[in-house]
Amino acid sequence: MESRGHVVRGFDTNPYVAEILSSGKLPYIEEGADELLLKTKITIHQPQELCQWADIVFIAVQTPHDAMYEGITPLPDTRKDFDYSYLIDAVKSAKTAKLLVVISTVLPGTIRREILTIRDVIYNPFFIAMGTTIPDFLNPEFVLAGAKQTAYIDVRTLNKFYGTIHNKILLNYTIEEAEIIKVSYNTYITAKICIANTIIEVCHKICNANCDKV
Repeated sequence: MESRGHVVRGFDTNPYVAEILSSGKLPYIEEGADELLLKTKITIHQPQELCQWADIVFIAVQTPHDAMYEGITPLPDTRKDFDYSYLIDAVKSAKTAKLLVVISTVLPGTIRREILTIRDVIYNPFFIAMGTTIPDFLNPEFVLAGAKQTAYIDVRTLNKFYGTIHNKILLNYTIEEAEIIKVSYNTYITAKICIANTIIEVCHKICNANCDKV
Protein backbone atom coordinates (compact mmCIF):
# COMPACT_ATOMS: atom_id res chain seq x y z
CA MET A 1 0.00 0.00 0.00
CA GLU A 2 2.79 2.38 0.91
CA SER A 3 4.59 1.67 -2.39
CA ARG A 4 1.49 2.97 -4.21
CA GLY A 5 1.65 6.36 -2.50
CA HIS A 6 -0.41 5.81 0.65
CA VAL A 7 0.65 6.86 4.13
CA VAL A 8 0.43 3.71 6.25
CA ARG A 9 0.38 3.34 10.01
CA GLY A 10 -0.24 0.18 11.98
CA PHE A 11 -0.63 -1.57 15.29
CA ASP A 12 0.45 -5.03 16.45
CA THR A 13 0.30 -6.68 19.84
CA ASN A 14 3.76 -8.12 19.15
CA PRO A 15 6.55 -5.52 19.68
CA TYR A 16 8.76 -7.54 17.34
CA VAL A 17 6.87 -6.02 14.39
CA ALA A 18 8.23 -2.56 15.28
CA GLU A 19 11.74 -4.05 15.41
CA ILE A 20 11.31 -5.48 11.90
CA LEU A 21 10.24 -2.07 10.60
CA SER A 22 13.21 -0.31 12.23
CA SER A 23 15.78 -2.95 11.25
CA GLY A 24 14.46 -3.35 7.71
CA LYS A 25 14.87 -7.12 7.80
CA LEU A 26 12.31 -9.94 7.79
CA PRO A 27 13.15 -13.24 9.55
CA TYR A 28 11.69 -15.17 6.58
CA ILE A 29 11.70 -14.96 2.79
CA GLU A 30 9.01 -12.77 1.24
CA GLU A 31 9.43 -11.70 -2.37
CA GLY A 32 10.00 -7.94 -2.66
CA ALA A 33 9.83 -7.24 1.09
CA ASP A 34 13.50 -6.44 1.71
CA GLU A 35 13.61 -3.64 -0.82
CA LEU A 36 10.34 -2.11 0.49
CA LEU A 37 11.49 -2.34 4.12
CA LEU A 38 14.66 -0.38 3.31
CA LYS A 39 12.59 2.71 2.44
CA THR A 40 9.45 2.26 4.55
CA LYS A 41 8.14 5.06 6.77
CA ILE A 42 5.42 2.95 8.41
CA THR A 43 5.01 3.76 12.11
CA ILE A 44 3.29 1.96 14.98
CA HIS A 45 0.45 3.56 16.96
CA GLN A 46 -2.32 2.59 19.36
CA PRO A 47 -5.67 1.51 17.85
CA GLN A 48 -7.64 4.51 19.10
CA GLU A 49 -5.16 6.91 17.52
CA LEU A 50 -5.27 4.99 14.24
CA CYS A 51 -9.06 5.08 14.15
CA GLN A 52 -9.07 8.87 14.49
CA TRP A 53 -6.43 9.25 11.77
CA ALA A 54 -7.06 6.63 9.08
CA ASP A 55 -9.50 6.71 6.18
CA ILE A 56 -9.51 2.88 6.15
CA VAL A 57 -8.52 0.47 8.92
CA PHE A 58 -7.69 -3.09 7.86
CA ILE A 59 -8.01 -5.91 10.41
CA ALA A 60 -5.54 -8.71 9.65
CA VAL A 61 -5.40 -11.16 12.56
CA GLN A 62 -5.24 -14.93 12.88
CA THR A 63 -8.33 -17.14 13.09
CA PRO A 64 -6.60 -20.41 14.05
CA HIS A 65 -8.13 -23.86 13.83
CA ASP A 66 -8.14 -26.28 16.75
CA ALA A 67 -4.97 -28.36 17.21
CA MET A 68 -6.94 -31.52 16.31
CA TYR A 69 -7.32 -30.22 12.74
CA GLU A 70 -3.64 -29.83 11.90
CA GLY A 71 -4.07 -31.72 8.62
CA ILE A 72 -1.76 -34.67 9.20
CA THR A 73 -3.95 -37.08 11.15
CA PRO A 74 -7.51 -38.11 10.14
CA LEU A 75 -10.18 -35.63 11.16
CA PRO A 76 -12.00 -36.38 14.42
CA ASP A 77 -15.72 -37.16 14.31
CA THR A 78 -16.57 -33.89 16.06
CA ARG A 79 -16.45 -30.55 14.26
CA LYS A 80 -15.10 -27.30 15.67
CA ASP A 81 -15.14 -23.75 14.32
CA PHE A 82 -12.10 -21.48 14.05
CA ASP A 83 -11.02 -19.44 17.07
CA TYR A 84 -12.41 -15.94 16.49
CA SER A 85 -11.31 -14.40 19.80
CA TYR A 86 -8.43 -12.46 18.18
CA LEU A 87 -10.72 -11.10 15.48
CA ILE A 88 -13.45 -10.06 17.94
CA ASP A 89 -10.90 -8.29 20.18
CA ALA A 90 -9.38 -6.51 17.16
CA VAL A 91 -12.76 -5.28 15.89
CA LYS A 92 -13.67 -4.05 19.38
CA SER A 93 -10.40 -2.12 19.55
CA ALA A 94 -11.21 -0.43 16.22
CA LYS A 95 -14.91 0.28 16.81
CA THR A 96 -14.52 4.00 16.08
CA ALA A 97 -12.82 3.60 12.67
CA LYS A 98 -14.39 5.53 9.77
CA LEU A 99 -14.25 2.42 7.57
CA LEU A 100 -13.33 -0.96 9.03
CA VAL A 101 -12.28 -3.75 6.66
CA VAL A 102 -11.75 -7.35 7.83
CA ILE A 103 -9.40 -9.50 5.75
CA SER A 104 -9.05 -12.49 8.10
CA THR A 105 -10.30 -15.89 6.89
CA VAL A 106 -13.61 -16.94 8.48
CA LEU A 107 -16.17 -19.67 7.91
CA PRO A 108 -19.55 -18.70 6.33
CA GLY A 109 -21.90 -16.92 8.71
CA THR A 110 -19.17 -15.66 11.02
CA ILE A 111 -19.15 -11.95 10.15
CA ARG A 112 -22.89 -11.55 10.67
CA ARG A 113 -22.92 -13.68 13.83
CA GLU A 114 -19.75 -12.46 15.54
CA ILE A 115 -18.76 -9.10 14.05
CA LEU A 116 -21.81 -7.14 12.86
CA THR A 117 -23.13 -7.24 16.42
CA ILE A 118 -20.14 -5.04 17.31
CA ARG A 119 -20.17 -2.69 14.29
CA ASP A 120 -20.51 -2.67 10.50
CA VAL A 121 -17.53 -3.87 8.48
CA ILE A 122 -16.65 -4.81 4.93
CA TYR A 123 -15.36 -8.35 4.52
CA ASN A 124 -12.43 -8.18 2.09
CA PRO A 125 -10.52 -11.49 2.26
CA PHE A 126 -7.12 -11.49 0.59
CA PHE A 127 -6.07 -14.17 -1.89
CA ILE A 128 -2.34 -14.23 -1.20
CA ALA A 129 0.28 -16.86 -0.46
CA MET A 130 3.20 -16.88 1.94
CA GLY A 131 6.36 -15.98 0.06
CA THR A 132 4.53 -14.03 -2.65
CA THR A 133 2.28 -11.82 -0.52
CA ILE A 134 3.42 -8.56 -2.10
CA PRO A 135 3.10 -9.47 -5.81
CA ASP A 136 -0.17 -11.29 -5.04
CA PHE A 137 -1.57 -8.15 -3.41
CA LEU A 138 -0.32 -5.75 -6.09
CA ASN A 139 -1.51 -7.94 -8.98
CA PRO A 140 -4.38 -10.11 -7.75
CA GLU A 141 -6.61 -12.43 -9.77
CA PHE A 142 -9.56 -10.46 -8.38
CA VAL A 143 -10.56 -8.39 -5.36
CA LEU A 144 -13.56 -9.42 -3.29
CA ALA A 145 -15.76 -7.37 -0.97
CA GLY A 146 -18.72 -8.56 1.07
CA ALA A 147 -20.94 -5.86 2.51
CA LYS A 148 -24.47 -5.02 3.59
CA GLN A 149 -26.61 -3.42 0.88
CA THR A 150 -26.67 -0.18 2.87
CA ALA A 151 -22.85 0.09 2.78
CA TYR A 152 -22.56 1.33 -0.81
CA ILE A 153 -20.60 4.47 0.24
CA ASP A 154 -18.04 2.34 2.10
CA VAL A 155 -17.74 -0.05 -0.85
CA ARG A 156 -17.19 2.91 -3.17
CA THR A 157 -14.42 4.19 -0.86
CA LEU A 158 -12.74 0.79 -0.83
CA ASN A 159 -13.04 0.50 -4.61
CA LYS A 160 -11.42 3.92 -5.02
CA PHE A 161 -8.56 2.80 -2.76
CA TYR A 162 -7.93 -0.37 -4.80
CA GLY A 163 -7.98 1.73 -7.95
CA THR A 164 -4.69 3.24 -6.72
CA ILE A 165 -3.16 -0.24 -6.28
CA HIS A 166 -4.06 -2.04 -9.54
CA ASN A 167 -6.61 -2.10 -12.36
CA LYS A 168 -8.73 -5.05 -11.17
CA ILE A 169 -12.44 -4.49 -10.57
CA LEU A 170 -13.76 -4.87 -7.01
CA LEU A 171 -16.31 -7.71 -6.96
CA ASN A 172 -19.08 -6.64 -4.58
CA TYR A 173 -21.25 -9.39 -3.07
CA THR A 174 -23.11 -10.09 0.16
CA ILE A 175 -21.02 -10.86 3.21
CA GLU A 176 -22.06 -14.52 3.18
CA GLU A 177 -21.23 -14.90 -0.51
CA ALA A 178 -17.78 -13.43 0.09
CA GLU A 179 -17.19 -15.78 3.02
CA ILE A 180 -18.17 -18.81 0.93
CA ILE A 181 -16.02 -17.69 -2.04
CA LYS A 182 -12.94 -17.34 0.20
CA VAL A 183 -13.36 -20.77 1.83
CA SER A 184 -14.26 -22.42 -1.49
CA TYR A 185 -11.19 -20.94 -3.16
CA ASN A 186 -8.89 -22.18 -0.38
CA THR A 187 -10.51 -25.63 -0.48
CA TYR A 188 -10.16 -25.84 -4.26
CA ILE A 189 -6.45 -24.98 -4.08
CA THR A 190 -6.00 -27.64 -1.36
CA ALA A 191 -7.76 -30.24 -3.53
CA LYS A 192 -5.47 -29.43 -6.48
CA ILE A 193 -2.40 -29.88 -4.25
CA CYS A 194 -3.72 -33.21 -2.94
CA ILE A 195 -4.29 -34.49 -6.49
CA ALA A 196 -0.82 -33.33 -7.59
CA ASN A 197 0.79 -35.04 -4.59
CA THR A 198 -1.05 -38.27 -5.39
CA ILE A 199 0.18 -38.19 -9.00
CA ILE A 200 3.74 -37.61 -7.75
CA GLU A 201 3.45 -40.65 -5.45
CA VAL A 202 2.26 -42.80 -8.37
CA CYS A 203 5.22 -41.62 -10.45
CA HIS A 204 7.76 -42.32 -7.72
CA LYS A 205 6.42 -45.49 -6.17
CA ILE A 206 4.91 -47.43 -9.07
CA CYS A 207 6.95 -46.76 -12.19
CA ASN A 208 9.76 -44.29 -11.34
CA ALA A 209 8.35 -41.85 -13.89
CA ASN A 210 9.43 -38.22 -14.17
CA CYS A 211 6.68 -36.44 -12.22
CA ASP A 212 7.52 -33.04 -13.76
CA LYS A 213 6.87 -34.39 -17.25
CA VAL A 214 3.66 -36.10 -16.10
